[in-house]
Amino acid sequence: MNGVNEIEGEMDLWTREFRKYFTVDRATGYEGALEKIRER
Repeated sequence: MNGVNEIEGEMDLWTREFRKYFTVDRATGYEGALEKIRER
């Protein structure tokens, strides 16, 4: 379980960095990501 928390923390760090230059949406899978794109 500790490994999952470390990965989530790392993802949050990179998300904050990428948001400086790009639009970032979170999705749980490929279909969810496509749905986010279609919403725009």
